[in-house]
Amino acid sequence: RAVQPDGDTRHWLLVGVFMALGFLSKYAEAFQIICWALFFVLYPPARAHLKNPGPYLALLINLLATIPVIIWNSQNQWITVSHVASNAGVNEKWEPTLRYFWDFVGAQMALLNPVFLVAALWAMVAFWPRRRKRPLWLYLCCMGAPVFLGYWLFTFYNHVMPNWIAPAVVPMFTLAALFWYEKYREGRTSV
Repeated sequence: RAVQPDGDTRHWLLVGVFMALGFLSKYAEAFQIICWALFFVLYPPARAHLKNPGPYLALLINLLATIPVIIWNSQNQWITVSHVASNAGVNEKWEPTLRYFWDFVGAQMALLNPVFLVAALWAMVAFWPRRRKRPLWLYLCCMGAPVFLGYWLFTFYNHVMPNWIAPAVVPMFTLAALFWYEKYREGRTSV
């Protein structure tokens, strides 16, 4: 709603609150800032909002939510940072391998259902030529694809926990539902 032409500061404040709550629930939500930036780059009409205080207030609210996390971590020897760095294997030497890639693919197929996952990935690629005509679809792609693809690429470096892509699932599956429903309404059996 906030990114619509008639979206106002009140909507952006809600975006900030929900992003803050998302961050406090799962630190991977911090990637949503990148997702928003990508959307602004790919959808020029949305850039008009960058001339207003709304997006910046949303970002400020989101950043304010990091303060308790930073304070707690500073009082506890940055244990969360150490834990995440350890899980990500940032101290290990990079040796390209497909082992983690296949682990990731298998885990996502098992958790998300192979049919739904393939349908979502297909939709993200197949809608691309029509992205300018479908701003909602582009928005959903921008909110899900960077997180999913970022972790997918990270599998060439190290192991990725299956739940790390959680913030990408709802936008990806929503895009897939819209895409495949349109194909159904058009009566097309192939893409």
